[in-house]
Amino acid sequence: MPHLKMSLDEVTAVEPHVPLDVPGGLVAVPTPGHTRGHTAYLMPAAGVLFSGDTLVTGHPLSRLGTGAQRLPSVFNESEAGVTAAVASLRDLPADTLAPGHGELVRAPLVTLVDRALNR
Repeated sequence: MPHLKMSLDEVTAVEPHVPLDVPGGLVAVPTPGHTRGHTAYLMPAAGVLFSGDTLVTGHPLSRLGTGAQRLPSVFNESEAGVTAAVASLRDLPADTLAPGHGELVRAPLVTLVDRALNR
């Protein structure tokens, strides 16, 4: 298999909370804490939140098993930041969570956020 070398000629930051001109109209939602620039993406028309590593539903190193939760602290730059980021997702218009780790889950986001914050 040949080695492909790719480069980016231009990098443009996306505006938070502004729909992108892409199918589904994804909206960037800043969620710093796991990393400084971590971002989740909301697809409002479908009610889906792609939470990345801010809000997950499982991880091989988690002692919590499955269900809405934060990543184990060893993976986060700032625990206070993760807690604030998870809380900031509470009122987003989504009822499907597509996490960076764990299974997709369908439930009101407010319920998932409350579960994660109380674990």
